[in-house]
Amino acid sequence: MIVVPQIIRSRQHRNERKKRSLSRRISQFALGFGIVVSLLISFLIIVTTVLFANLTENLPSLENLPLLFDPPQGKLLQPTRLFDRSGEEIIAIMQYPSSTSTHYLSMNEDNLYHIPSIIMDATIAATDPDFWTHQGFSWDGIREGTHPTLAQKLVADNLLWAEPPSIDRALKERLLAAQITSLYGREKILEWYLNSSDYGRLAYGVDSAAWMYFGKSATKLSLAEAAVLAATAESPQLNPIDAPLAVLETRDEILQEMFNQDLISSTQLQKALKEEHTFQSTQDLTLDIAPEFTRLVLEQTGEYFPLERVLRGGLNIITTLDYELQLQAECTASTQIARVTDSAEKDLPEQVLGNCEMARLLPSIQQESSLIDSSLASNVVVLDPHTGQLLALVGSDESGFDPTRLPGRQPGSILTPFIYLTSFTRGMSPATLLWDIPANLVEGVAESVNQNNIFHGPVSARTALVNDYLTPAIQILTQMDPDQVWHTTQQLGLRNLQVPPEEGAHLLPFSGGEATLLEISQAYGVLAAQGILAGTTNISASSDNGNAPINPQVMTKIVETTGEEWLNCAGQITDCRTIKRPVTSPQLAYLVTNILSDETARWPSLGHPNPLEVGRPAAGKIGTTITGEDTWTVGYTPDLVTAVWIGTEDPNLDGTIPPTWSADLWHAIIQYATRDQPAEEFSPPPGITELQVCDPSGMLPTEECPNLIDEIFIIGNEPTQTDHLFQTFLINRETGRLATIFTSPALIDEKIFMVIPPEAEDWARDAKIAAIPQAYDMLDVSPSQPGNARIESPSMFSNIKGSVPIMGRATGNDFSFYRLQIGAGLNPRNWLQIGVDIDKQVQNGKLAVWDTTELNGLHTLQLIVAYGDDSVESTTIQVTIDNQAPDVIIRYPEDGQELSLSEVREITIQTEVSDDLDLAEVEFFIDGELVSTLTSQPYAIPWRMKIGNHILRVRATDRAGNISEANSKIIVGK
Repeated sequence: MIVVPQIIRSRQHRNERKKRSLSRRISQFALGFGIVVSLLISFLIIVTTVLFANLTENLPSLENLPLLFDPPQGKLLQPTRLFDRSGEEIIAIMQYPSSTSTHYLSMNEDNLYHIPSIIMDATIAATDPDFWTHQGFSWDGIREGTHPTLAQKLVADNLLWAEPPSIDRALKERLLAAQITSLYGREKILEWYLNSSDYGRLAYGVDSAAWMYFGKSATKLSLAEAAVLAATAESPQLNPIDAPLAVLETRDEILQEMFNQDLISSTQLQKALKEEHTFQSTQDLTLDIAPEFTRLVLEQTGEYFPLERVLRGGLNIITTLDYELQLQAECTASTQIARVTDSAEKDLPEQVLGNCEMARLLPSIQQESSLIDSSLASNVVVLDPHTGQLLALVGSDESGFDPTRLPGRQPGSILTPFIYLTSFTRGMSPATLLWDIPANLVEGVAESVNQNNIFHGPVSARTALVNDYLTPAIQILTQMDPDQVWHTTQQLGLRNLQVPPEEGAHLLPFSGGEATLLEISQAYGVLAAQGILAGTTNISASSDNGNAPINPQVMTKIVETTGEEWLNCAGQITDCRTIKRPVTSPQLAYLVTNILSDETARWPSLGHPNPLEVGRPAAGKIGTTITGEDTWTVGYTPDLVTAVWIGTEDPNLDGTIPPTWSADLWHAIIQYATRDQPAEEFSPPPGITELQVCDPSGMLPTEECPNLIDEIFIIGNEPTQTDHLFQTFLINRETGRLATIFTSPALIDEKIFMVIPPEAEDWARDAKIAAIPQAYDMLDVSPSQPGNARIESPSMFSNIKGSVPIMGRATGNDFSFYRLQIGAGLNPRNWLQIGVDIDKQVQNGKLAVWDTTELNGLHTLQLIVAYGDDSVESTTIQVTIDNQAPDVIIRYPEDGQELSLSEVREITIQTEVSDDLDLAEVEFFIDGELVSTLTSQPYAIPWRMKIGNHILRVRATDRAGNISEANSKIIVGK
């Protein structure tokens, strides 16, 4: 009876224990959960604090807003201005023409220039309906990066414009919008917004926009006109001038919204919807000086800062333009066009020239033309080749010809220096022999290029280039891969050169392609700077492994009107500093410069004096096209590049534009631009040597050479063989045939002939060049001769070498002995016996073995048979002994050279092969396989490359059978 209560009590005790344990666990869980929540809240507080600290770190000062907007010294109230390189002359002001009538509008109604309520209401209804009630910002559009309130727009456009879109920037924008709303109030925000908003076409502020589109102050706008401006502020590119229909559609939507918000009555709405507008005629930015240059400056500035911010105002941009040079170049270009299109006035009177001092330097017009074309236009570029700074730029804005951008013009023969530059990388030199003959013309261009059917035969590369003989240029292109030539040209600065496909690439010096005058100037600047392309590059591409395009530099500094510096290109680490990229070697560039500055070399085509002679060392080149619509002149001193284009797009052009028209303009510009500078020579870089050679072959002189000149070469590329173009032959003056041993010495004359290759024979005949006789004098052999003394081998006039068996006959009645003897030349004065007298008769067998290894050249071989009665019988032949093997040099590709298939697929194998007497053939082997056999110059073949290691072997054989070889290992990669 006692146990039950104990059990009950025991159970009660256990239950209480369980309750206490559960209570403890609940208490522990609650404590743990509270700790976790506390830690989470603490973490969130810390994270929020850190995020807020990051957001507020380096926030723009709110005090900047009054400095930007408040009159009279607000930064954005001043338009952005472009100055010349001195910083003193203004060349452009970034505002529309009638902006001088505008005023800053105040919210104060007592102010004469105050903001009408209809403008405020239209702007708020269109952009920020809750403007008067919210805290200055909205969370809408935070991910899309939109700016749904006026305060946010003000912050985004003027305080955070330099930051790229991001969530972080969106949060900063809203924080700043709330702060400026609290600090300055809504009315000030609305005032600043309306006086600074972009209304398109460089109209900033509502009053500027009212004058731009309606020709009146914003204080006098109607309700409908106010809605038009509110619509324009929403999308400045869709403004009343550029997109009137879109603006009117948005205007109606804004008016309806104003009605919905009880800002206007139904009557006002209907009246405004019916209102018709007469927008002002198009007013473009007035650019009286260098408009193309100004566009380049804005493009280049936009690579560093948002162009919208630059145009908004408050900046001074110091450019590279030489103000005086620009003005003089503009008036001189206009003067030249006036002179050549007005046949009545070739020399303009003094009152017309006025202050255009440069125009006084224009040479008298020497080349008349029947072309009277009012559509003629001119472009001029002047730049510093060592910095790439653009000093002057004259375009033809009215006619649409822009020297800075595509579409460009057909470059024509102004490209030929770059053909020769590429050829010099393959072993050619200024002295290399080329042939200006019809056989080397491309089919279909002969009539256009040589309208007078004038060809010049053998010419040096120097003569061909400086006189613009185009046939040799085509000869070089044929020997090389045209695509590789034009690829080289693109590296020099002509990056937009459009190369015609297939055969059109060979015709590019005549017609086709596309280039701008500015690009051509850059390419010639590389020559002036001895292989260096200088300028500036796009900031976004500046780390592109050195392959980013280099553009001429057009600005040096950007500063705020208050003096704060945004950009200074004079620094050593700034992105806008001068970049100098080597694109060819100084030696190669100097070879071209030396040719283009050779005044006497161009006299055959231009005469003396001519427009390219400016009284100081200057390299110059005139270029033309087949159509005659374009003429170029580009040239340079060591420190200045000047380029001129004169042309037209008139499809009814009657005649061609004389190339001297552009040359005359170039002459005046470069003389004026360098008038205060000392004359400076083009200094040769190390690695250049000078050597006397025979002209035009470019080989070492011989006694036969008619003209010796001093020529320059890259060390290691000098000629090693003597001249073979001019050779002496012995002629029978009576028969005109080649003399032989049977010709009477009294009738033999020594005469020098030009050795004409087969492909030039037609030219030589037309040019009345004396041909080398092909026939020899008749042999003085009587048919009744018994023939006991005969030489069967070697044959008459054969080429022999080494040990030569002499075959023949030495026999007859009363035979005593026979003797063999040789003498140098046709009529030897001295004879040398071969072996000893032999007393055994020979019937059609071997008479002797003649060792010729110590001899060379023309020799006479004589067989004498003696008889017992002291009578003799003899026979004589002439042979040419040639124990000297040909010389073979592989100029390109060099041994061990690595080539890339991605850069060029086909190359031209260039060799230099010569022989002291006469070559028979030159064979080309690739990896042991014969790919070509040539029997005449040029000894060059095209080869379509394949990836891998290859062995090139060139084997030359002369008429005597002597053989020489040269080998080159070629590595072709991807």
